[in-house]
Amino acid sequence: MITALVSVIAPCFNGEHYIGRFLDSILAQTYPNIELILINDGSKDKTEEIIMSYKPQLKVRGISLKYEYRENAGIGAAIDRGLKLISGEYFTWLGTDDFCHPDFLLKLVNFMNNNLQYSVVRNDGYIVQESDPSIIIGKMADHNHDKHNEKPFINAILERNFNFGYSLVRTKDFFKVCPNKTIYPSRQGQNWQILLPLFYYGKAAFFEEPLYYVVSNQNSVSRNPAKNGMEAFIAQREEHKNILVHTILSMNLPKKENDYYLKLIDIKYIRVKLQIAYQYHNKTLFKSQYALLKKYNAISLRDLIRYVQFHLPWIDKLIKIIRRRRN
Repeated sequence: MITALVSVIAPCFNGEHYIGRFLDSILAQTYPNIELILINDGSKDKTEEIIMSYKPQLKVRGISLKYEYRENAGIGAAIDRGLKLISGEYFTWLGTDDFCHPDFLLKLVNFMNNNLQYSVVRNDGYIVQESDPSIIIGKMADHNHDKHNEKPFINAILERNFNFGYSLVRTKDFFKVCPNKTIYPSRQGQNWQILLPLFYYGKAAFFEEPLYYVVSNQNSVSRNPAKNGMEAFIAQREEHKNILVHTILSMNLPKKENDYYLKLIDIKYIRVKLQIAYQYHNKTLFKSQYALLKKYNAISLRDLIRYVQFHLPWIDKLIKIIRRRRN
């Protein structure tokens, strides 16, 4: 039986403490035809040494390895490079600090083979404890109430009833909407750049069974951006906005739609900054962002409540007490 080749893009940076676990999960895949593309994003630890030690096992298992070391440029740039190296009928991109269920590729490929109308299938996954990955904290899509939406373009932009998780993409469909095989090479993020064009021009499915494990790391700046203070938090969100703007501009949309989505993104990140200002009780930032919402005529009931909470701290405390009692 001929099985389609699947390309797995995996950027890695200073991952000596977990790269072995990730590679073990690739070796354990029940799907037989895998191309592993590892982009070492300037690691200074033993990441490369560990990867090289796995070459014999990967060869025995029949997994072809494409490995490149590059000067550190960020995860988006590493994925951008990996896209130029794929040769599979399907591809996915995985974080090497996470790991996969043995049937991750087998079940998603079977789904795509049997559902040719979809360009991408998204998948639920478990969130596990860093100190003991056998302990499950929750599922990625626990609060995603619209996960079976086949056109989740707006939801993805707004991050509303939506989580990215991990996905399997039909390669020919992606290169149809991204023929230059290039995404905006941000230092963070890559999901919007790959998935938004597919959500807009194609159809997406959601596979309910959790088939991967996301390791919860509260010390990670990407997963806990408030850790490094307000300015770093804002800078990360500004970069997310840049990713979205560049992605929309690259999609050759009709002008009216293009302008609408750019406005949507602008308002989204004004609200993000408003929330950050509230969190850090920064009056100057809160005032400026609230004024921008007024300018857009975009103040919602939730924004008004936030305004009252910010300026009348006793109401804020009362609301928090009520929420705690409800929980």
